[in-house]
Amino acid sequence: VIRPATLRAVSRYRKCGGRVGIATGRTLEQVVQYLPLIRPDLPIVLYNGGLTMSQDGKEILAIHRLENSLVTNLLSAASGFDSISGIVIHDVNETLADRGDNEFAQLLSSCHIEPTGVLASPSSYSGSPVKLLVLAREGQVEEAATRLREVLQGTARAIVSSPIAIEVVPRGVSKAVPIADILDAEGIAHADAVLFGDSGNDVEMLSTVGVGIAMGNCRKETCEAALATIKSNDTDAIALFIETVVLTRDCP
Repeated sequence: VIRPATLRAVSRYRKCGGRVGIATGRTLEQVVQYLPLIRPDLPIVLYNGGLTMSQDGKEILAIHRLENSLVTNLLSAASGFDSISGIVIHDVNETLADRGDNEFAQLLSSCHIEPTGVLASPSSYSGSPVKLLVLAREGQVEEAATRLREVLQGTARAIVSSPIAIEVVPRGVSKAVPIADILDAEGIAHADAVLFGDSGNDVEMLSTVGVGIAMGNCRKETCEAALATIKSNDTDAIALFIETVVLTRDCP
């Protein structure tokens, strides 16, 4: 949910000539409902940097995929990890669950993820997805991430993004890379960019722009990567920062 105060502050920023974009680990389906509210006028970054789309979400500008052999190997290995509840395979127009039991289905529903199908077996997957979302059991996300990295052996990245979520993306992919490309293409100095984040998948982007701001609920590594930390994302901290730091009374 986007806070009304944030929308008002973003609107004022845009009226003063500011440009607005979105960078998230979420899918297009999860983000599209918010586009009319935010009205981005910069390309949007999805799947933790795996996919860049036009600001209306209708045109793919850049995409990075995981190799099929890597995916099937990881699915097979992870099926034996007690620390993992299940895995979601994300592609642009497809979301598959690696299992169909009720417990995992309820967990996906609580995360607002609606799979388009369920895999028959790890070896039955024949695609090359943009991202894997691995959901760990409560209190076991770090253990699960360690096990995944042992399987991957550097062929892809496993990033802890929440207390139960690990994102697996191609090696070298992060939000920072497409953000840098967008800023360069639009002629915006990196030093002039202001970004907000709280997750483990925000570390690179917060540390590579002029003003990287971490929310108060940030993971330790995310807090350390930021220029400053404000209050948590269940407050109006973003709106307050925009109104009092990014903008003056009249305009930037």
